[in-house]
Amino acid sequence: MRQVNQRLEKSAKALKSQGQYYKNTVEKIMVADQRRTDMVRNLEDLERKYRLRQIPKDLYQRLTHEYTKELRSTESTINKELSALRLLVERE
Repeated sequence: MRQVNQRLEKSAKALKSQGQYYKNTVEKIMVADQRRTDMVRNLEDLERKYRLRQIPKDLYQRLTHEYTKELRSTESTINKELSALRLLVERE
């Protein structure tokens, strides 16, 4: 995903100048990628805290489930928007 974000940053300016829909799509992808990065970091922090016995097992399990669910949803959003963008670019 990091590679996707790097590629998007390079072409974001060009796409944004193509119209509002492109701009909105690129922005959605970039925001979702940042959310994905945050969720990965949250999962890593959560695991570290659990290993250090700073949080109880039930809290660890509940938060792991919530963060994983959010991560999957965010990755789905990224994939959906990338597919839409790819289709738009191929049509032109």
